[in-house]
Amino acid sequence: EQKSIDALFAPDVPAMVPTFRPNPLISHRTAQTTGHIDVAFEVTKFGYARRVKVLDSSTEVSRDAKRKLLRDIYRGSFRPRVIDGHVADAAPVVLRYYVASEPQ
Repeated sequence: EQKSIDALFAPDVPAMVPTFRPNPLISHRTAQTTGHIDVAFEVTKFGYARRVKVLDSSTEVSRDAKRKLLRDIYRGSFRPRVIDGHVADAAPVVLRYYVASEPQ
């Protein structure tokens, strides 16, 4: 079924490899959430991120939080994305990352 294939090979939040480690890009809105960062980038067929750009962020998000997210994206290795049955040369990704307050 195409829906199952898309969930595995083109999920909303790109799968980082190795997959046994927690994916730092997965975040959820919780009571501790202080803001969000909207980011766009491309995942190449070799699993690298390129053309990373912060699209928007809430005013409560610190510059350090943005830097950490960008660093995680640039340093990460991603599972290449499959679109229409073929590995895409560069597949666009747009995601919203929720920032939680740091414990004091």
